[in-house]
Amino acid sequence: MRKNPRLLQDVSVRTIQRCLRDPVSRTTKKAHINDLEKEEETTILQEIPSLEPEKWKKVLWSDEATFTVTGNRGGKVRLRAGSDPYHPKYTEGTVKHPDRVMVWGAFGYPGTGELVVLPKNLTVNKERYLELLADHLEDCFIACQSEIFQQDGAPAHTAKLVSSWFEWVGVDYIRDWPGNSPDLSPIENIWVLMKRRLRGRNTSTVPKLVAQLHDIWANLDPSLLQNLALSVPKHLQSCRKKKGYPTKY
Repeated sequence: MRKNPRLLQDVSVRTIQRCLRDPVSRTTKKAHINDLEKEEETTILQEIPSLEPEKWKKVLWSDEATFTVTGNRGGKVRLRAGSDPYHPKYTEGTVKHPDRVMVWGAFGYPGTGELVVLPKNLTVNKERYLELLADHLEDCFIACQSEIFQQDGAPAHTAKLVSSWFEWVGVDYIRDWPGNSPDLSPIENIWVLMKRRLRGRNTSTVPKLVAQLHDIWANLDPSLLQNLALSVPKHLQSCRKKKGYPTKY
């Protein structure tokens, strides 16, 4: 201002006051959905069944998620006055091309099923996905006292091979669920929570990351799971009104 006193000469006092009162905020980031995907999603949202409240307690919510090795050893250090902050004992190593861990999990109103760590560099195609379900789905149904299975509309999930297997073994499942709506299933909230709780923990190697994931998964608050399961009907109704735009749980 001192270098250029004429900079704001044409800006009114009221405009400046409004800018100070209403600070600019960053836009919220979410997965991009193009117009065609949004139209398809809106149609599918109308087709998702409206279950009775007690039935929503019987849904088994499932999904895959990916977590990254961070190089973080966990904990904090006390920096002595005059010490070099770049000394190795005060620093954490970073990983240029970090390993990743993909997991599959499922939860219901009463609790969680097994958190399955998938093999490294696994591509989840229809054959791999069917193998995963054949190995773990029954145990998850029993652990979560569930009767209806939910999965998103990813191609591997909705392949005829998988749907035919559902029919053959008698699995009741929600047949229409958008494949490009990352905020629609309540299990997405759990993945976000787990990534937040990993901060400050030792995730410097794959085994340590896996151990932390299992610990967090095993200690999820039962009331959180119950609230997420019961919030689905209201959440779906809100999305329908907004014509496919996901909202927060």
